[in-house]
Amino acid sequence: MGRNCSKQRRWFITGVSRGLGRRVAEMALARGHFVAGSVRREDALREFEELAPGRSLAYFCDINQPERTQCTVARSSKALDGVDVVFHSAGYGLLGCFEELSEEEARRHFETHFWATWRIMHKFLPQFRERGYGHFVNVVCSGYRGPAWGAIEAANAAITSLCETIAAEAGPSGVRVTLVDVGPLQGEWRQHVERSQTELEAYAGLREHAEQLLERRGRPIQVVADLILEQVETCRSQALLKITPDQAARVLNSDR
Repeated sequence: MGRNCSKQRRWFITGVSRGLGRRVAEMALARGHFVAGSVRREDALREFEELAPGRSLAYFCDINQPERTQCTVARSSKALDGVDVVFHSAGYGLLGCFEELSEEEARRHFETHFWATWRIMHKFLPQFRERGYGHFVNVVCSGYRGPAWGAIEAANAAITSLCETIAAEAGPSGVRVTLVDVGPLQGEWRQHVERSQTELEAYAGLREHAEQLLERRGRPIQVVADLILEQVETCRSQALLKITPDQAARVLNSDR
């Protein structure tokens, strides 16, 4: 059994103004936890801090800016007197076949997903290891794979390998990692999918099929949020837990 199982958690969540990050933040606050979250708009900052004054803290931060991220991590840790759970949820989709994607587009997407995850985990890991506990929660999305979704698949693979490595290296020190494959999600995420600037006629059919995937009825965001909260509040010694979309329902019902 791990330590720090009964106390209120102190969360750091990227992207608390919308989507899964917002839902998890609201649920954590409703359960009495503390949440420091990153936002990219001034109005979102004020609105989030009004959710639970004194327990909901917001910081203006572009996670693609290393110095800004470092400052936000430091301010959050100081304000909360340490952080127990780090949930990186900020991101967007990128649709385009390999030949259509520019290096700039691919680099920006990888920066937001892989390098932002790497940077945030790298900043928090020392305090987790030295304290003897801490929980990283990261998400990947296998709901959009195959032709025209190569950028997402590449980021998924890199994040998965990173989580496996950290669990192997820091797991013996009490660090936990949960990797949640959200699959296709309902809600506003599909409104935040960018398309490659170049569109070649040779790949028109593949792009059309990829677009159709966005119309599928996905897993409700609430189900995934429930799953994340349950895993954070469950005391287990397993350093790495991977949850696939097919496993999600079984995990949610396993102790009920």
